[in-house]
Amino acid sequence: MTEAHFEPKLSPQAIHWIAHLDANENHDHELIKTACLFASKHEQDNTPFSLSSLTQGLAMADVLLSLHCDTYAIAAAIVYPTIYYQQILSEKLHEHLDKTVCKIIKGALQMEIIHQVQADKNEKDRTTGQQNQIDNLRKMMLAMVDDIRTVLLKLSERLIMLQHLGRCTPAAQKQIAQATLDYYAPLANRLGIGHLKWQLEDGAFRYLNTDEYQCIAKALNMRKKDRDIIIHDMIAELKKLLEENGITHHKISGRAKHLYSIYRKIDRKQVGFENIYDASAVRILVPTITDCYTVLGLVHAKWTPITEEFDDYIAKPKPNGYQSIHTAILRDEQIPIEIQIRTIDMHEKAELGVAAHWKYKENKSVHAPEDEKIVLLRELLDWQKNTLNDGKTHTEVYAQAFHDRVYVFSPNGDVFDLQKGATPLDFAYLVHTNVGHRCRGAKVNDALVPLSYQLQTGDRIEILTTKEMHPSHDWIRAELGYLKTPHAIQKVKQWFKKLNYEKNILDGCVLWEKIYRQHDFKKADIEKVLAAFNFKNTEALLAALGAGNITATAIVHKLNAQDKKIESDEALIITALDSKKQHAAPTNFSVQGAKHLLTQLAKCCHPIPGDDIVGYITKGRGISVHQKKCRNMQEALLLRPEKLIEISWENQIAKNYRVNLEIQGEDRPGLLRDISGLIAQLNLSIFALSSRVNTQNYIANIAVTIEVKNLELLEEILRKIRQVHGVVGVMRK
Repeated sequence: MTEAHFEPKLSPQAIHWIAHLDANENHDHELIKTACLFASKHEQDNTPFSLSSLTQGLAMADVLLSLHCDTYAIAAAIVYPTIYYQQILSEKLHEHLDKTVCKIIKGALQMEIIHQVQADKNEKDRTTGQQNQIDNLRKMMLAMVDDIRTVLLKLSERLIMLQHLGRCTPAAQKQIAQATLDYYAPLANRLGIGHLKWQLEDGAFRYLNTDEYQCIAKALNMRKKDRDIIIHDMIAELKKLLEENGITHHKISGRAKHLYSIYRKIDRKQVGFENIYDASAVRILVPTITDCYTVLGLVHAKWTPITEEFDDYIAKPKPNGYQSIHTAILRDEQIPIEIQIRTIDMHEKAELGVAAHWKYKENKSVHAPEDEKIVLLRELLDWQKNTLNDGKTHTEVYAQAFHDRVYVFSPNGDVFDLQKGATPLDFAYLVHTNVGHRCRGAKVNDALVPLSYQLQTGDRIEILTTKEMHPSHDWIRAELGYLKTPHAIQKVKQWFKKLNYEKNILDGCVLWEKIYRQHDFKKADIEKVLAAFNFKNTEALLAALGAGNITATAIVHKLNAQDKKIESDEALIITALDSKKQHAAPTNFSVQGAKHLLTQLAKCCHPIPGDDIVGYITKGRGISVHQKKCRNMQEALLLRPEKLIEISWENQIAKNYRVNLEIQGEDRPGLLRDISGLIAQLNLSIFALSSRVNTQNYIANIAVTIEVKNLELLEEILRKIRQVHGVVGVMRK
């Protein structure tokens, strides 16, 4: 297509921009003209940043040109704002634009969609746990695209937005600036693009912490003249020092001052501006790593180094691949100056990151010499190292960086990170074990799906649950594909293990009864069995017996080998009482068949007058009084019935009895106050009070210990507590 065909239809701004495009750059000018023509034809005059969509696109293209991006990325940047603001459908894009350009734009639109989902969450959601959400969203934004040029386009867009953010409302300024620090600046850092990272951070800092920004900027400006003189003299001295020692190939310059970096150092170190050493800084570029360490030795020999400010990022690069030597010295014994020493290649990578070594060529694979640089990119993104085979394209490499993870949304916009192949059931167990146990179905993007559906990055998952917990054995059958993650599989196995454990206990009780009757054992012999087989408690013994891990024959053999002569508990109690010539204190219950024995109220069930009660003969501590429905007495009735004794309430003695209550209610302000106030109105004493909130269902659980005279009064208290607004249940423990 000839130039004459385009010129009349291009906007003057586009014509001017193309005319100044560097002729030395290896760009397809026809493709760029096509992009400018499309953006001119569909241009939106006024965006939220008071720019036309074409102006914004050309500004983004300038940023990508500074990163040495290819023609496809430049063309995509030119048209992206127009497509975004005019909401042009992707079908129309393919009619007018190159397929690679369309692919880059589609990825950018996907990144924008998931970012907006997160932005829709209220500011109040920014809790301590939000950092994990931010990290997951960063990963999701990268995983949604399979071309690194898409990420570079979004970073350029964010930079232009910040440069014109002053034209937006204060609320928009805060929102855009916060998102920049949360997502985009860290992405630039992970890609090693310091050139963009510091601009994004400083731009966001200006609107998020306006007072601190202006204070630091003012301090820098006030000392600018003195600092410029210091830097000028320092550069001259360094040049002389290097050349006298045979290092003639070098480049020395004053280093740009990044306000956000200074702010973070002041905040982190809790020091004043005057103690920040890199406010005055010099950078030295030399050809080789050997030269770097030679320069370091010369600098430390001439000036006094500040040892705590020394960092060797050449020997130990930062996670994003950054390499340099950082040191600080005292010039004239009083002026602190930071010095950075690196090779020219290290500097290019530090400023441009992945863009410094990623060259895109149409229909060509990455050549073997680029393999090492591609591996570096994966390291920059904190992903596992992997040696790449010859012939893999940049698209394949980038996609593989996320080959083992998927990132999905919950209904309220939280991001969850799962391994590839994970199902809605895996997601349910990741949210909470009980959500998994109660799962009965799932919706993905508002459509019902099988529980074996494999989740895709960007899916929004809603779990359908029932009230009861009923995991299925099918869930842990690998061939059915319900569960993929070890975490979820383990939770289901634990459920069935616990279920079988409880069944084994019941079976063990039946078997123990048979042993007891056939061999004329006493129930107390179970304690000897516990000791003989090293079981921690009765439950463990019965479970082992029910599961067949221990046999009746083994138990009989053990007991017959020991001396089974044991004095009865009743005789021990009476002997102890007679020897001490003690008399039981007056009580308000009567012991049938065993008068004047020591009695005590059981702490496990706290019986009160009016309760149906039973006595339990203890060893050396008299009779323990329990509620008949006490769980411990239910077990004793089965295992040690000879220890139980009839007991009933007798004379009512003026005495208070402690009772534990458990109250459940809606997590509302004042609930605890209303309940405690009610108890106080009834002239009752509170001996213990605690509360906790279930963050899954926002139900408050309140535990309170009070004193009452009898069951009738307790029932009245329970009735009144149930009438308190927000209370959904109350029970006696």
